[in-house]
Amino acid sequence: MYHSKHITFTQKKHAVFNRQFTIRLLIIFILLNLFFLINAFSQLVTNNGAAISISGAVVTVKGDMQENPGATIANNGTIGLHGNWINNGKNDCFGTSQGTVILYGTNTTLDGNWITYFNNLIQNGTGPVTLQQDVLVGGTYATSSGVLNLGNQVLDLNSHNLIINNPSPTAIAMGNGFIESERGPAPGYGTIEWKVGGSMGSYVFPFGNSSSSDYLPVAIKVIAAGVGAGSLTVATYPTDVTATPNNRALPTGVGGLTNQLGFDNSPNVIDRYWITDFKNYTTPPALNMTMTYRDSEWDGTNGSTNTIVESSLLAQHWDGATWVLPQVGNINTANNTMDLLNVDGFQSGIWTFAGNYSPLPVELLSFTAHAVNNNSVSCNWSTASEKNNNYFEVERSRDATHFEKIGTVDGAGNSSHQLNYQFTDAHPYEGVSYYRLKQVDFDGAFTYSKTEPVRIDASHITNTFNVYPNPANSYVQFTADTHPETAINITLLDMNGKIILRKLIQPENFTSDNRVDLSTVVAGTYVLQLSNTTFFEQQRITVVH
Repeated sequence: MYHSKHITFTQKKHAVFNRQFTIRLLIIFILLNLFFLINAFSQLVTNNGAAISISGAVVTVKGDMQENPGATIANNGTIGLHGNWINNGKNDCFGTSQGTVILYGTNTTLDGNWITYFNNLIQNGTGPVTLQQDVLVGGTYATSSGVLNLGNQVLDLNSHNLIINNPSPTAIAMGNGFIESERGPAPGYGTIEWKVGGSMGSYVFPFGNSSSSDYLPVAIKVIAAGVGAGSLTVATYPTDVTATPNNRALPTGVGGLTNQLGFDNSPNVIDRYWITDFKNYTTPPALNMTMTYRDSEWDGTNGSTNTIVESSLLAQHWDGATWVLPQVGNINTANNTMDLLNVDGFQSGIWTFAGNYSPLPVELLSFTAHAVNNNSVSCNWSTASEKNNNYFEVERSRDATHFEKIGTVDGAGNSSHQLNYQFTDAHPYEGVSYYRLKQVDFDGAFTYSKTEPVRIDASHITNTFNVYPNPANSYVQFTADTHPETAINITLLDMNGKIILRKLIQPENFTSDNRVDLSTVVAGTYVLQLSNTTFFEQQRITVVH
């Protein structure tokens, strides 16, 4: 009996020990694999550099979640986040893992100093999600297939970039939710960049406006696939209908809304812009595009100065230099949509709608001037269309400031198709001279083209002209393989040929006074020219601040 009692006591002792050991192993496993993730009472869960692995588990975080430098999460399970996300980890956090993050918060922000690469991202909270940093959704593995599910909530881009890395048209799912772009150029556009590559299909950019609860999608159907790892990037924003003048703020780079007669055309232009960028293609895709607008953006209510006939609206495209004609599109006033068919993938830029009885301005498609056999100058230009165009004057200058008329070419009056023109200066100046075009309407209104430099005496062309740094901030310096005998003109022009600044350098100072101050020049792309009576060189530069 004593022996039997001893065995029973030992068995009980071992059973207690085994239970304690099992509990300790479970605690160690949780600490090693979840580290900080399960904390039902914490307001901020911080990963200070651990490499966490979640495999098939569902992990709930009841507060905010912050990744600090070095932290990573191989998430092949599900993280339910009830607070905000902050990625300060100096990496994309999730790498190539293929798990899911569900946002359950009331007003959630995706923040941090570093972009996060989510795979599946689901909005299942009771309030909007706001980006405080760029975000990628779709995963970064070989065949990215992760999905952004908006649920019934708003995803506010807040001037940030949302990258959809899954090329499938189903990579964005939604209930009654939408994505809000709605930021203008001053704070920065809120963009969706969809990396569709060579895929085809119908892609819906599910934009909306949270103030009015209007759904304002942009639909792009790829009807002929592009070649290359390209993407479709779209942003949209409304303008203040009570602004004077109307349609402000203008998109970055747009000079104005003057019509063909030189008058302000903003009352005839809808109060919304679309910014598109179809990039990184070697061969662009062919697209059909549908854009959605609100009635308040064309009618004359709520203090608007619009005088638009809605049925007359057509789309116009700003190509970076001009509003391009002809106007295009098929408007559906019942659905508040504009359909554009067979849009060339190279037609990135800015779109808006204007009434077809007063389109936005027509400028030249091109104007060029070049030397022929070193004894004449050929000037060539093309117009996309013309309205009330009386004639063109060809002008020439020695210094790009004082111009003289050297010829006149009749215009077509009115035309809706491309026309090409040519004029020859049979007696050009020696050295460098400048040519421009003056277009004159029947009522006397006129506009100028950009300025084109031409040189005669090609034997004095320099072989080397270097500009640095480029891009530039507050200044650039230059070197040239030449030893000038006369003063050198340094000229900075914008991409429309407008002179931004000029500087004269004497021959003896050519190698020492080779710095151009750009501190007062706005950011953008420019052409820097060096010229005198015997040589001419130029190079494009980019100014950033």
